[in-house]
Amino acid sequence: MATALQNRPRLLAALVFGGAGILLPTLWFLPVIGPSRNAVVVTLYIGLPGLAAAVAGAVGEPWLEPARCPSGGRAVARGAGIAAGALVVFAPLLALGLKWTEPGWTNPSVSPR
Repeated sequence: MATALQNRPRLLAALVFGGAGILLPTLWFLPVIGPSRNAVVVTLYIGLPGLAAAVAGAVGEPWLEPARCPSGGRAVARGAGIAAGALVVFAPLLALGLKWTEPGWTNPSVSPR
């Protein structure tokens, strides 16, 4: 497994950023949305941030190569840039997810509450 991840650094970056993108919203939102047991809410507020972070990590992986990051401060700044890129990916995902799952928005025959 370790050799496969070393041969595919984008996969490793996607897993690390995606894991953080799922872990942090889970710790933040799960106490509030967990009791509802609503899969749509869990997907919107926990799954989509993880997906956005994984995409940003895979795309931004070349920024984190040791040859391009000679210092720890520069690596932190580049990691923060990748996290900001995850927010750019997450915003339209959440907007589309809300549009598709909110009652009354997707079906014109259903009146909003």
